[in-house]
Order: sequence, then structure tokens, then C-alpha cells
Amino acid sequence: MPPAHGRKFVRPCGMDRLMNLLEPAILLRLADGHPRHGYELAKELGGTPLLDAEVGPTAVYRAIRALEANGMVETHWATSDRGPRRKCHQITETGTNHLLEWAGALEVLADSAGRLAARAEGLGRES
Repeated sequence: MPPAHGRKFVRPCGMDRLMNLLEPAILLRLADGHPRHGYELAKELGGTPLLDAEVGPTAVYRAIRALEANGMVETHWATSDRGPRRKCHQITETGTNHLLEWAGALEVLADSAGRLAARAEGLGRES
């Protein structure tokens, strides 16, 4: 995997902090109706569009707590024959609605980013 954009510069430009997409990525994973525990989510999130990186469990658990506090995720304890009880998380109707809001916002952002990229590429051709 190539180094993060900010590592090319003496002083990081902050591109890696443009937007925290962990919240919609978690909601998207839970939107299939299959409850998951935090560690399982962390393993799955590396392949989620827009993240393109491995996500640590600490960040996932922190995001899940925030989503739960805002009523977007419900948590329950699940028992297993193969190990200890685990907290499992599932999306709520509020979470589904919030994911749809994210989708709309990302669509607008993608359109704007495309226009910005096209203009920037045009600058290179003018010289």
C-alpha cells in the first residue's frame, strides 16, 4: 500500500483527515441485517469503499459507541459455543435513515470532487 498523502510533505497537508468515513462504513456493513461484533466489523471494514485501509478495533469500538449513543445502532449480548459472550451490534431505523443521508451527501461530494479534479487536470495541460 502506498504511503499516506501527508507523508510526502515536511508538514502533512491534512488530506487524510478530509472526512471520517468510518461512521457510514459501519452503518453500511450493518445494513444487511446481520448483527456483528466490533472485532468482526474491524476485519471487514478494510475492504469498504472510501476507507482503503485497515481499521483498528479501537476506532471501530469508539465509532460504535457514538452511533449507539445517537440511536443509530443497537447493542445486545450474544452467547457462543466457541467462546465468551460478545456484544453484537445492529442498525436501527434511525441508522438506516442516517446512512441514506450520508449517501446523498457523498453523491454531492463525489460530483464536486470530480469537477475539481477535472479543473486541476486542465491546469496541467495549459502550460
